Amino acid sequence: MPKDEALEVEIIERRELKLPGPNGKIESEYWITYRYGRLPPGLIRIRAADYTPENEKARIKEDIKTRLTQRPQTLKV
Repeated sequence: MPKDEALEVEIIERRELKLPGPNGKIESEYWITYRYGRLPPGLIRIRAADYTPENEKARIKEDIKTRLTQRPQTLKV
């Protein structure tokens, strides 16, 4: 997948959550669930302070790249 190639993804849900941070202070995070091609839905998390539409796109693209290189694991149970 070329770095500058545009990918078409479907944003299933974009939710802002307020979660306790390491020091007990409440921090906001965006959880973005998306779908791309044959992959099952993916989830990325971005701190609200770092959230921008451009950052969201870059993080989704990087997540897709990582997920496309992974192979399923087969287990006997």
